[in-house]
Order: sequence, then structure tokens, then C-alpha cells
Amino acid sequence: MKFYILKMNLYGIKNIDKEIELNFYRKTLQKKFDLDGYNVKAIYGANGSGKTAIIYAVEIYKKFVLDPDYISLHNKNGSLEKIVNQHTGKLKIEMTFVVLDEDNNVNAIYSHYVCFEKKDGRYVVEGES
Repeated sequence: MKFYILKMNLYGIKNIDKEIELNFYRKTLQKKFDLDGYNVKAIYGANGSGKTAIIYAVEIYKKFVLDPDYISLHNKNGSLEKIVNQHTGKLKIEMTFVVLDEDNNVNAIYSHYVCFEKKDGRYVVEGES
């Protein structure tokens, strides 16, 4: 099975203090997923526009989903403190992705939301759905 991000909403990471939405697929989904010309090859923008924050968000999301100890480990080493926007004190990531079978047929579409918030000097999962 293959997974592709269709859309990502971000808030509170690095210098991003307002919610942004990134769409990675510009077509209506059909049963057969069209990979030609619609996969992201680059992210570009001015210095300070949030390119690195987007990459960090994908990395954080992946680690959070795959590692049940992610929050406790990153509270200990302070890495979340460096990544979460200090003005918001929260980091929200919502991913919508498609799951494809071996023939690139759409198997399922999922949306997953997670919000990290600083409470009592530590980051905790404030919400997840």
C-alpha cells in the first residue's frame, strides 16, 4: 500500500502563527489515482516564509504516528520547545491522505488531526481525532 498527502493544515510551528492550508493534489479523486504531474517536487518561497516549518510538520507528524513515546522523548530533549511557535504555545497539524493499492486504485481517504499544547512546562497532546 502507498500513502500520499492530499492536504495539510498547519498552525503554530516555527514562524507560522496563523493557520495555513496546503493542497498537494489539484484534481478530483477518481477510483484510479493519477500520479502524473500532481505530486509535489519542491516547496519554494521567500526566506522566512515557512518552507522549513512545513518540512518539520511532516516530520513531526510522521514521528508522532509511528512512535508512541514521541512526546515524552521530545519533552526531555527540548526539541518541541524549539519548533512550536512561542506566541501560540500550540502546534496543530491536520493531514488528509489517500491510501492506494498496488494498482494505484484509491483504497481509502483519511483525515487525522493532532494538537500539541504546552501545559505546566511540558508539551502534551491537547486534542486528536
